[in-house]
Amino acid sequence: MINKISEKSIVNEFVKLGKNVKIGNFCTIEGSKDKPIIIGNNVEIGNYCCIKPGVKLDDNVVLGNYVNLGSFVEIGKNSKIWHYCNIFGKEKEPAIIGDNIQIGSYSEIKYACKIGDNCRFQSHVFVAEYVTMEDYVFIGPGVSFAVDKHPTAEKALEGNWELGEILVKKYAVIGSEAIINPDVVIGRGSIIGTGTLVTKNTEDYGVYVGVPAKKVGMRSDEKYKKFFGIIR
Repeated sequence: MINKISEKSIVNEFVKLGKNVKIGNFCTIEGSKDKPIIIGNNVEIGNYCCIKPGVKLDDNVVLGNYVNLGSFVEIGKNSKIWHYCNIFGKEKEPAIIGDNIQIGSYSEIKYACKIGDNCRFQSHVFVAEYVTMEDYVFIGPGVSFAVDKHPTAEKALEGNWELGEILVKKYAVIGSEAIINPDVVIGRGSIIGTGTLVTKNTEDYGVYVGVPAKKVGMRSDEKYKKFFGIIR
């Protein structure tokens, strides 16, 4: 149960390490006195990772190579964050990742997001601020959650943008390259087809495809039930 930390990595005095922690080459893990980094037992951190103050990693977390965790990110036990992912939080608006989560490579999650337990993200997923996902959500590759209602370069430069919120309820399935717009609720067990643009709330267990999204059936329909099952 001895920690294995590469001599080529920087781990400062404000990092609290559990047991059997493994840290690869060229990592920078630097907490601060008032914002320590807490790393649980049996955590594995790949090469070239950067972890900022206020991060908490629970037991059995795995980080791939080149993972960047900004300040105030919390990751639950048994979760895996794969290569080249970026996750950012703020002190009063942390990014909270639940237990038994997998986040695919090249994904990004912004501050004030909350991801429930047992979710699965494929690669290249973008999750903007103020997105909440409940448990057992599946997100296909290339999905984007957009919360800036009326974006312009000027608003971005001035920092006066207007952000909405998105809620994804339990057991939802969102197919690859779908786009979810601000102030939308994805219903419990909803199925969102590949490339769908969701601009309005979806019904629980509804099946949606198209641009913009159009309801084409229910999860209980035989042609969908045989692939996705029925969630109670």
